[in-house]
Amino acid sequence: MKYEKYQSEFNEFVEQNGLLHMQFWSSLLDESPNMTKVCEVGFRILETNRALTKKWGKIQALIPGNPKDMILYANYLDQVWNDKEVSTQIQEKFVPRFSPE
Repeated sequence: MKYEKYQSEFNEFVEQNGLLHMQFWSSLLDESPNMTKVCEVGFRILETNRALTKKWGKIQALIPGNPKDMILYANYLDQVWNDKEVSTQIQEKFVPRFSPE
């Protein structure tokens, strides 16, 4: 099914983008960072994020608001892009809250 394929590809992009971010920041911590390498990794981050965003749109077109997908995307925004504001908005809007009865 398309949904599972898109979801699998999306998960791969999330993982790849996270690893690229770690590589990017690790490179910058070097005493003499290789700026060519830093730029190359930066461009790869942008490319994978663009592909990830397109895949996210396709997932949402098929099954919008799936809590499992929303949690993954919110965590990606929070942990990789450090976008706590949007991550929190997504979680508050789409992730169900269970209260003990």
